Amino acid sequence: MIQPNPNLFGNPFEWQDLQILELVAQQVEKDFLSATLDHYLEIERPVQGKGLYHAVWLAISNVSTLASGSLQQLLYRIDLSEEKGRETNLEILAEEILKRCLQKVILKKYYS
Repeated sequence: MIQPNPNLFGNPFEWQDLQILELVAQQVEKDFLSATLDHYLEIERPVQGKGLYHAVWLAISNVSTLASGSLQQLLYRIDLSEEKGRETNLEILAEEILKRCLQKVILKKYYS
């Protein structure tokens, strides 16, 4: 079985703010739910950077084996740019998903 490369995510393991990690996990869950793919995502609590990265990587690995539109629908819901959405390396794609969800969390906190 292929294992994800956790070093690609700009060290999610160094994230120390558990509140932010939990908010990012909630955002990821919300985006998977809106694409009706939430049953592929299992995030362990309490959330840790490594576990969150692995959960997203595993979920998109499973989704990528489905009908061709499922992964693209998820990426549309997450609001990844088309350029980033064309990425075929699932490790990098998991990283981009987490970065985008972190951006959403930061923007919500800033404007609320």
